[in-house]
Amino acid sequence: MILVSGFFIYSLITNEITKYNKNNKITNNFLSFIHIILCFIIYSIGYFLNYDDISKTLICANTGGFFINEVKLFIKDRNITKTSIALIVHHIMTTTIILNAGFRSNLYFILVAAEFSNLPGCILYYFIQIKKENKLKDIEYKIPYEKAIKYTQAIIYITLRVFVSPNYIYKSVYNDNINATYFYFYPFLYLIGVIWSIKLFKNLNKKKIKNN
Repeated sequence: MILVSGFFIYSLITNEITKYNKNNKITNNFLSFIHIILCFIIYSIGYFLNYDDISKTLICANTGGFFINEVKLFIKDRNITKTSIALIVHHIMTTTIILNAGFRSNLYFILVAAEFSNLPGCILYYFIQIKKENKLKDIEYKIPYEKAIKYTQAIIYITLRVFVSPNYIYKSVYNDNINATYFYFYPFLYLIGVIWSIKLFKNLNKKKIKNN
């Protein structure tokens, strides 16, 4: 019921955004931005005000609903690639874990840190799509503070995903009270972060960002 409620809300948000914007990539980017911000706000309020149960419910609805909605969009847009399949597996694993872990577990901190690491990239991707739209209209567009955003994205993402998360993964294995089966998900989820970190690091040496 929690996941269905979250999915219903994200479906409504998607419909509202598409009324004013027909670029599916920008729509997906807006949805990702909303998910990241809500995840951070809900976790922070719940953690410091001790609203554990309701905060866990809201995060499961927010994250699970966002993930299901994203899978729906993959299928709707017929965007089934190796990357999208990896993301679908990631979404299933992550949703399963957060449904079974406690709000104050190390897992929830990893989730919030991972989502926060996506924020600079979310901002950068928006500008990339705007640049692409302007290029189609033969209008020159320069991404503001492009180099600064790229370096900020790489530093935050690599730091949180590659260097910070292993410590909390270790703590989770020995301290979090969840089914040990879910620990087998960790290598795959961590590997995704490492692979993307390598890609970001390589992109720092490129003079221009490729339009996706």
